[in-house]
Amino acid sequence: MDRFERQFVDMEVQGEFVERSMTGSAALLTPEDKVEELMDQVREECGLDFGVGLPQAGRNKVVVGVREEVSLWERVGALRARDCQKKLCGSLDGLFHIYHRAVHIEGAFRVSAEDSLHLVEALSMVITELPPDQAKKALEALCLLVVTPLQEIINQGPVILGQKGARELTVHIDRLAYIFRYVNHPEAVADAIQRLWPMFKAIFDVGAWDMRTMESLCKACKYAVRTSGRYMGVTIGAMLGEIQGLYQQHQQPCFLYLSSEVIKIFGSDPSCSEYLRNLIAALFSRTTCLLTSIQTAICGITVEHREASNSILSFLSDVFDLSHSPDSLQFHPIRDSIIVPRGPTITRILIASLTGALPSSRFETVTYVLGTVVRAYGVQALQWTKEAVSLIPSSAVKEAESMKFLQALSDAASGVNLNTLMAPIEELSDVCRRNRTVPEIVQYALRPQELNLVH
Repeated sequence: MDRFERQFVDMEVQGEFVERSMTGSAALLTPEDKVEELMDQVREECGLDFGVGLPQAGRNKVVVGVREEVSLWERVGALRARDCQKKLCGSLDGLFHIYHRAVHIEGAFRVSAEDSLHLVEALSMVITELPPDQAKKALEALCLLVVTPLQEIINQGPVILGQKGARELTVHIDRLAYIFRYVNHPEAVADAIQRLWPMFKAIFDVGAWDMRTMESLCKACKYAVRTSGRYMGVTIGAMLGEIQGLYQQHQQPCFLYLSSEVIKIFGSDPSCSEYLRNLIAALFSRTTCLLTSIQTAICGITVEHREASNSILSFLSDVFDLSHSPDSLQFHPIRDSIIVPRGPTITRILIASLTGALPSSRFETVTYVLGTVVRAYGVQALQWTKEAVSLIPSSAVKEAESMKFLQALSDAASGVNLNTLMAPIEELSDVCRRNRTVPEIVQYALRPQELNLVH
């Protein structure tokens, strides 16, 4: 509690950020008639059909277009066109006002949380077209619109913050993630994440136990790191120190994923090598202890939550790819003592994921993990794969299709680039998804009995 309360001292930095943004932006003061003129300009110059009209000044009636059912995704889609982005650079005040009405004010213009992300994306891409100095001010103004409700929650204190549902926080954090992802001004984004870090840290400290909140927060940090790169400065050290400490108490897979993202970007920097080596050692030493209960982690591969599933898949691929890491030989006995007895189970679940347990959109991710298994364990892994495929009834998959699949994995184990072997693997995946009956048959056959969980 004391540590959290100290965060409110740091919030003075955030208050300065908010105050400066308010001073530098007239976004919420744009007259209604000017906003309507802007809407007309956007429609005309970008060929954009918003589907709804703004209220006329002095009236309460809302004019609804003939395409009322059209989602905001379609209505702001044209903002992604670069020509349109450039034309709108001089109209950011009005665009911010539109965002405020669509997201924060109850009424006919209120959009869903999902649609608000598309609006944030469009605004971020317009900001990208601005010169650096202007982009920095515009980014501050956009962040202000997003963080103000989040700041109000945090200002109520740690007890209230801890009682808030994940959705009350992630709806705002996800918008920040989109900003960091689509505003392509590294220095400006680095400055924004530095100013917002006290707020992020407060949420990390109180909500580390909640997977959904942590997934959202780590995603925002991930995009900030990707966009800012080496401009992150001291913020990156504070971020990694935070998740390294929290991982000892709350083994959230997203902490590992965020760490791996940082390693990808800073791993080639000699000045960071010692710090990153200590980070990997700290995370991996804790992770090897967790491997003793890996069945629980394996169950998470097929959860519906995309980020959680991807985090676990990324973690497993890193474990199997251990041989590619420097000084990794000392960890091989630990890894193998845990993985080998569970190899058949892991393989069955991965093949089940390819054949219907996970959406087809995750095909490449699962295929990559399966490829790391056969590369790491060779003949032994191919035997696990053969045993799993043999469980699929011939009424669902023909022998020729199974043989092509097994041959592709055998080639992968021999060192052939997995990207060249996708066709036979994808063929098996498609065959097992061809109707509703086949996936049920396949999934029932592949389900490991030792993981026969009650739904």
